[in-house]
Amino acid sequence: MKTYLVGGAVRDQLLGLLVVDRDYVVVGATPAAMLAAGFQQVGKDFPVFLHPRTQAEYALARTERKQGKGYTGFAVNVDPTVTLEEDLLRRDLTINAMAETAQGEIIDPYGGQQDIELRLLRHVSPAFTEDPLRVLRVARFNARFHALGFTIATETRALLKEIADRGELATISAERVWRETELALRSSSPAVYFETLNEVHALAPWFAELSDVIDTALERLRLCSALSDDSQIRCAALFSALADAHGKAICTRLKVPNRVKQLTRAAIQTTVFWNDQWSPDSILTILSKIDGWRQPERVEAMLPIWSAQGMSSEHLKTLQDCFAAAREVSIQSLAEETNIEHLQGPAIGAAIQAARLAAVRSAF
Repeated sequence: MKTYLVGGAVRDQLLGLLVVDRDYVVVGATPAAMLAAGFQQVGKDFPVFLHPRTQAEYALARTERKQGKGYTGFAVNVDPTVTLEEDLLRRDLTINAMAETAQGEIIDPYGGQQDIELRLLRHVSPAFTEDPLRVLRVARFNARFHALGFTIATETRALLKEIADRGELATISAERVWRETELALRSSSPAVYFETLNEVHALAPWFAELSDVIDTALERLRLCSALSDDSQIRCAALFSALADAHGKAICTRLKVPNRVKQLTRAAIQTTVFWNDQWSPDSILTILSKIDGWRQPERVEAMLPIWSAQGMSSEHLKTLQDCFAAAREVSIQSLAEETNIEHLQGPAIGAAIQAARLAAVRSAF
């Protein structure tokens, strides 16, 4: 039984990047042997084990054979005779198909080190096309390593188009699509993820609505990303280029977190109030539409999105000043200044709104 460090940890070490997660592959072992050594099995589709002390993931060396459609249609073989080279062969990119021994020796049967030097994202084998999820993964790696000068190999780009044109992206679950997308949105160049999908004809079916507004959407994502590293805020800035119905559709299809839905809707629905007009009344409408009174943190979250949409820094400052002034209004503050004891229900709400408008006008 031999254990090797594999995948991203080896790649990131060679790139001089911080290694966050360390994954291992075990050659020549059985599930029974791993359990006997104190490991805890967590994998359902294939045996993955947690180290009893470090909780690092240890997977048995395996091969995979395509037997159905989609990213889950694989028969997995974890026989102890599976070699390290066979295990690495099933991986997506050469830079992810390297291993390291306990003594620090790099095992690189498919040219990963050379492709790191060439700054190339290249597939390991023709079996690459069997898993449609790899289209999203390669797009994500392209976004993650774009700042380091990486590009996708021409032959790999052709395979990405081939997978997309087969229509197998539709077989991926919404949860997996969002997981890859959110990871890409956290990267230093998130727009590259969607640029890549667009270039290889892979926006449909998951991001089909972006096709008609791709240039505007990507520009907003770039601008927002320079102001915020929050993946959900970045996503809302991207989706803000869509019409309201399309924004709802893409959020529903991807099963995005509620916060993304709320920020996307707020971005789309408030544009008209600052793009076509700018007044105390429009500012109050904007703040009310995004529920800023009950959720003041939403105002802060919207600032980089509005900036990416084109709101000027002067208007952003005015909006912040007006919000700060209007937040001071409450039932208690009204009671101190006027007689509201005779007011009930909607009348109290109207009085508060009028006081907020007065505060906004004074700060405008």
